[in-house]
Amino acid sequence: MRRFLLSLLAASALVTTRAGGQRTDRPRLWGTLEPGHYAVGFRQLLLRDVSRPAVAAEDGGRVTSERGRQMQIAIWYPARPTTRRAMTYGEYIDRLSQELDFGTIDESKRRLAERKFIELPAGLGGDTAALRRALPRLRALPTAARLDVAPATGRFPLVLFQEYRAPPSNSILAEYLASHGYVVASPTLKGTYDAAPETSVRGLETHAADLRYVLGAVDSLAYVARDNVSALGVGIAASGALALQMRTPWMRALVSLEGGITTALELGLLAATPYYDVAAVRVPMLAITAPHPSVDAARLEVFRYATRQLVHFPRMGEFWFLDYGMLEREVPGIIGAPRGDVSTGFEWGARWVRLFLDAYVRSDGAALDTLISGAPLPGAPDGLFTVARREGLPTPPTLADLKQLLEHGGIQALDTLIDQRHGADSQPIPNDYFAAVSSWLGNSGRDRTGVTRHALAVRRATLYRRSARARLALGLSAASRDSSLARSELNEALRLLPGDADPALDAAARARLERQARDALARLDATR
Repeated sequence: MRRFLLSLLAASALVTTRAGGQRTDRPRLWGTLEPGHYAVGFRQLLLRDVSRPAVAAEDGGRVTSERGRQMQIAIWYPARPTTRRAMTYGEYIDRLSQELDFGTIDESKRRLAERKFIELPAGLGGDTAALRRALPRLRALPTAARLDVAPATGRFPLVLFQEYRAPPSNSILAEYLASHGYVVASPTLKGTYDAAPETSVRGLETHAADLRYVLGAVDSLAYVARDNVSALGVGIAASGALALQMRTPWMRALVSLEGGITTALELGLLAATPYYDVAAVRVPMLAITAPHPSVDAARLEVFRYATRQLVHFPRMGEFWFLDYGMLEREVPGIIGAPRGDVSTGFEWGARWVRLFLDAYVRSDGAALDTLISGAPLPGAPDGLFTVARREGLPTPPTLADLKQLLEHGGIQALDTLIDQRHGADSQPIPNDYFAAVSSWLGNSGRDRTGVTRHALAVRRATLYRRSARARLALGLSAASRDSSLARSELNEALRLLPGDADPALDAAARARLERQARDALARLDATR
């Protein structure tokens, strides 16, 4: 951490050094970002996942007859010192043409890459005429990366950074992290059957599957620390990263670089995925946000077992945290009118990502102390961002733990656990775990009378009194035991249902629960 703070303090000295004619490894596109101790290497993997079909173009047109999903993976890594020339930004742009077609880059493919590069700024309301005029100059700008150079000695933490229009959309942050000792692997963000990303449950499953493929693809790289993996994403890519974390509990950290998991839409999509599990989200999370009507960092309170570091930039926006934040200095209005100094905002967003990863991925105690204390970072402009922190609650028992608890100690052992943990967590067992354990008891024949399952329903409704699902479960369980209790709980479920903020309750789920409750009430009325 001391190194981190000194590097911030030295940033102005680096500018002076450059002005004095001395060599520095910081390229123009980095602004005032401070280089790390490593040179930056870049390589690209062009692979095919033969377990899935080939991807068509965004308009549905067939691109290749080769078997397998095209997996274009950009990798930035710490490298040994080298005299090889730096890549130009245009070399990143050219690789857009290899997203689906892995053929050699020729003039026609360069034109295709430039069209792709301009498409997103155009869709966001940018000054595309200015961008076209500036394109030759942008293409010539040097980057920090050297192509296919030897990696530095050692194994380095892996950061998965899936992104649309990678590598020229996320290269600056990736280079910055690589210079400070991280390997950044970036698969291009695509849909399930064509190249257009999908904001849907299926799309999230595809994003998570792509990231898992990348984990396997880089596992053989000698410079990757295979057991030290984190994920970073912007917008829907952040939701894909969280979907991966729910499936990969040994990950170290998660970064949402604006949008995505802080929106109701994408939290709802996550809740509809088969692996959705609030209790599985236990790794520290950094959520960087900017003003947007759909974004609210308070939504992350649902992930109460994860420590959440929240940094809000009041004069930024979602896509400014990608390379466009720095490209704004080169092409004003590149994705529309900025709210403020978005290039400075990008730089400090990058520093927050690095500080967070240093704390939780490198186990840097001083970096962690800075995050916990909320101490200001040296040189940060006043009012550029605000910071908040939410400590994670003690991790709950797993489903396996609960099954063993009931198997050996019965409902009394569960009550003891709830009592022991209640002081730190008023809901020490996740809502969905009650349902999963109850199903296991019934399907396995361990609770033929239903007594234990009813006891579980009582405790679930006690802990989750505002949950329509919990109250419905108790009402259904009580139907054959206590008709008065059943009616009360079923009616309470109906009352709670419209305002229940449970992300698992989409429109179809609400309709299904309402139908179950009304059918159960009708059956009770018929037996009077």
